[in-house]
Amino acid sequence: GRSNAENKIKIKQEWVDSVVTGPAEVCKQIAKQITTAASSGDSHLTVAFDGWYGVEWEKIIDELKKHLPASGITFINFNSVLKSIEEIDTYKKKYIGEDPSFGYANMEGNIADIVARDKLARLMKNLGDKSKKETIILFNSGAFIPEISGDIDIKFYFDFTREPLLWKMWEGGLIP
Repeated sequence: GRSNAENKIKIKQEWVDSVVTGPAEVCKQIAKQITTAASSGDSHLTVAFDGWYGVEWEKIIDELKKHLPASGITFINFNSVLKSIEEIDTYKKKYIGEDPSFGYANMEGNIADIVARDKLARLMKNLGDKSKKETIILFNSGAFIPEISGDIDIKFYFDFTREPLLWKMWEGGLIP
């Protein structure tokens, strides 16, 4: 038999016990971390949730709100700093093939290419204003772009697997 076929990793029991699963429990733990960080200081806290296209942000934010204080927190959707739909359509047009679920890879581009610089400047000014004791939660794909990454105190990343993403596209639930 093969003695090296198993990779047994020893993990501290406290780490095993700290693992949570399911959207409600994960959001509860995230809210706990945010609340702890916000209460431990007397300054401004910026939290960002970035993630893959297709993440259901509304569901996540709604669940988080159940576990966070009702006041002192501002939620900002990163989509609010993107260029107009028409500008984004023009930008991506050359990368879309006959089947909009597929296309051509934009190897040189990144999400910052579709950010409106004037809107980003206003967001950066807001994030940089540390005079107010408040918590800002920035969410949606692109929330960690380099221009604002340094102003973010806590970062969370949400992934979305390929198969459900394609199913949503094929059902018309997502626009490539």
